[in-house]
Amino acid sequence: MIHKAAGAVVRNVARTTARNTGRAVVPKAAGALVRKATGAVVCQAAGALVRKATGVTVHNPARAKVQKAAEAVVHKAARAMVCKADGAVVGKAARAAVRQATRAVVPKAVVPRLLRDMAVNIPGLVAVIVFYVLILATGIWAARKSKQEEKKCSGDRSEVAMIGGRNIGILVGILTTTATWVGGGFINGIAEIVYLPNHGVGWAQAPISYCLNLIFGGLFFAKPMRSNRYVTMMDPFQIKFGNLMTSLLMIPAVLGDIFWSAAILAALGATMAVILDIETYLSIILSSCVVIVYTLLGGLYSVAYTDVMQMIFIIISLWLCVPFTIINPAVADIKYTMVNYLYQSPWIGKIEVNQICRWIDDLLYMTLGGIPWQVYFQRVLAASSVSQAQKTSYIAGVLCFTLSFPSIIIGAVAVSTDWNQTDYGLPTPNERQESSMILPIVLQYLCPAAEKEVIWVMRTTVILCGAAATTLALLTNSIYGLWFLSAELVYAILFPQFVCVLFIPNTNTYGSAAGYLVGLTLRLLAGEPFLRIPPLIQYPGISFENGTYRQLFPFKTFTMVLSLLSIVMFSYLASFVFSRKLLPVRFDVFKITDKTEDFPATPEEQITLNDCNNHKLEPDKNHM
Repeated sequence: MIHKAAGAVVRNVARTTARNTGRAVVPKAAGALVRKATGAVVCQAAGALVRKATGVTVHNPARAKVQKAAEAVVHKAARAMVCKADGAVVGKAARAAVRQATRAVVPKAVVPRLLRDMAVNIPGLVAVIVFYVLILATGIWAARKSKQEEKKCSGDRSEVAMIGGRNIGILVGILTTTATWVGGGFINGIAEIVYLPNHGVGWAQAPISYCLNLIFGGLFFAKPMRSNRYVTMMDPFQIKFGNLMTSLLMIPAVLGDIFWSAAILAALGATMAVILDIETYLSIILSSCVVIVYTLLGGLYSVAYTDVMQMIFIIISLWLCVPFTIINPAVADIKYTMVNYLYQSPWIGKIEVNQICRWIDDLLYMTLGGIPWQVYFQRVLAASSVSQAQKTSYIAGVLCFTLSFPSIIIGAVAVSTDWNQTDYGLPTPNERQESSMILPIVLQYLCPAAEKEVIWVMRTTVILCGAAATTLALLTNSIYGLWFLSAELVYAILFPQFVCVLFIPNTNTYGSAAGYLVGLTLRLLAGEPFLRIPPLIQYPGISFENGTYRQLFPFKTFTMVLSLLSIVMFSYLASFVFSRKLLPVRFDVFKITDKTEDFPATPEEQITLNDCNNHKLEPDKNHM
């Protein structure tokens, strides 16, 4: 029906114009052909008709090419038919009228968004290339700085690479510690959860949990770790529990890093797919290669200084875009949609009574499960003193909370948007299952065209397992699911181990092994919808929604507590059995009866080990 009307319009315009210029009326055959060509623009078989008429293969997402090719066919057909009817060339006025009428019958609502936007965003692509070059150049410059520090420092090269010779300044330390959590997964994940119906800001626990996470880390954990001059987070485990148990404890730590890196890469790929209209895998693979290269070249120095660049881009670009998204004509008042239903559920969110335990469980595991991470303690151990390590954590925690505001506002704007008034069109991002890309979608379609060049892409800090994270990012459908999953194993297994190794002196390798098995077993038996693992243990309040089991019981915290109790209980049990000689000493495979508390020497005893920057380090006063 649409293409018939379009053909009639074009035919009438061509006839009228030809008549006014002294030329013959276009015959019915010409009108039919014009109508057929014009229909190629608006009917579902546009690709096939244009391919048949022009010999150009048109793929499903090639909306812009379809429209352009179809218009060319219409113009050519109209001119040819008028010319054939009268033997004359249609004048400029007739051609302009045909072109205008042809475009008039192809409104934005008819032409799908993806085809219209198929062409690569050249200004955006140039800006991204400049950004990548800038990041890579910063990483290479930092690598040269790292080489210079190696010459100044009497310590090992590995120490300079991993913790910067314990010489990272306070400002760089604050920004790189903040960047540990504030990355692509953080800002995309918060916007996604605020936008999702029946979730909202009430379920966006990351700002609070990561703020508390860094504050608790600085308050309780930074001092003993930095005072004992460890090089990695796993050092106290190796000293207390031995190599074998430490190797097992490395598994959840490494898996957490992989999931976390994959979440960041998936967020980056989604952003590039929306803004530049390129394939997701291209940006994921390119970003992985860039990060791995500069990390291998410069170690922590490269990571720290590229983190500084990352934070500058985040702070400037996101806050620059927020006002434009709010004042867009397609966006309703976010204060109204916060508590009222307009286009979807209010973005303030709602926590049902039967969900309170789960909410608390999620908050606790994100807060405490975010502490025993190598990427965090790498920054703590790189500080020049205990006091600086603690101050860095406190300020970074406040920054984490503050930098969540742009993502929350963008998620609220997405809830308040009438997408039919934008170039994105209908159905909505949620109906298209593109909620995980809501932040770049908002920036792309609700900001002025000039702002598309503001590239806010995040650089990740450390990719220990780049290939694994890249593969996982290519396979995932939810950034928020990856983001949550990255902390679960750490919370259930590594956090109780970390508490014991620092604060419960009588724990041993037997207790550590028992806690490891208890935590891992209980967590796996509880099931994981994201990995499609059914629950074998059905805790109280379990529900079955949309073909998936949902545990409402706070099983993550329950698992963590049982793991902690298992470590303490089995440690004391093993000590009792071997000290009372209830079992022969030959069965003590971990040799706990021979161990003393062999912690590293105090800073006073190690004062001569790291004479960096041509001056002696003074003892940490906070430790004395």
